[in-house]
Amino acid sequence: MRSTKAALIVVVSMIGLSPAFAQNAGTAGTAKVAGFRSDFLSDFQDASKKIVSLAEAIPAEKYAWRPAEGVMSVAEVLGHVAGSSFYYAERAGGQKPPADVDLRGLEKLQDKEKVVQALRRSSEFAEQAIQGLEDQRLDQTVNVYGNETRSVRGVLMGLSAHMHEHLGQVIAYARMNGVAPPWSK
Repeated sequence: MRSTKAALIVVVSMIGLSPAFAQNAGTAGTAKVAGFRSDFLSDFQDASKKIVSLAEAIPAEKYAWRPAEGVMSVAEVLGHVAGSSFYYAERAGGQKPPADVDLRGLEKLQDKEKVVQALRRSSEFAEQAIQGLEDQRLDQTVNVYGNETRSVRGVLMGLSAHMHEHLGQVIAYARMNGVAPPWSK
């Protein structure tokens, strides 16, 4: 039993879960994951999965659609989500996005495949950055938007709020164009 628990601790650490997950495994019939990062990652992964699946479900010809003049199009909203995920993850984790990522250019993408690829890459980047965070970093402060200071935990909360805000927006855009969210069917 002891060697199994030790192996489990190594595995959960490698995939970014809290060692508390392994420590509690088998003690109460079901293991519970504890900690802010684990909770955040679960929420972030769910929102990311939904945004990507919705981006895939919306037809390419609807990517230029916007509900009114001066409002972001489907492609612009999705590109904005990708760029913001890279940005927030960079601020939280301290790692620069890949050199070929133009954060400001992501909102200008119009091609569905490029937009979906950018969403996937930004989600993967954010997940890796968050999994690599040490718990003590969550209370450190970082500069965001050039003049605002937040804790890393606050940056992650901002990322979560941002993801959910735009997930709701994209759901509304999709429904206005006759597309039901894939997970609601």
